[in-house]
Amino acid sequence: MKNLFQKFSEVTIHHIRREQNTRADTLSRLATATKKGLHRSVIHVTLTNPSVGSEECMTTKTEPNWMTPIKCFFIDGTCGEHSEKTMKQQTTRFVLIDEKLYRRGYTRSLLKCLTPD
Repeated sequence: MKNLFQKFSEVTIHHIRREQNTRADTLSRLATATKKGLHRSVIHVTLTNPSVGSEECMTTKTEPNWMTPIKCFFIDGTCGEHSEKTMKQQTTRFVLIDEKLYRRGYTRSLLKCLTPD
């Protein structure tokens, strides 16, 4: 680092308090946070309130849908009509947290999977 400083004519270092730099604080907490099923490269935030109104997303249907085979593979390893190799490839893009399916993104947070309704 000393070599890098020598290339500049002037170097100023400012200390920014944690409460004034929430992004850096979140990243520092991420380095020490380990939750089962989550990768360290994913920034996770626990919301205290839903981000959408409950009337907008209420559903009571539990009929089989496109997520059913993926959830079954995560829970008990059954593939249904799909081959095991196909299910392993498909499930690498998803994660199951509290029986809810989320799609992983490379540059974005987890996306909650919704039923067709």
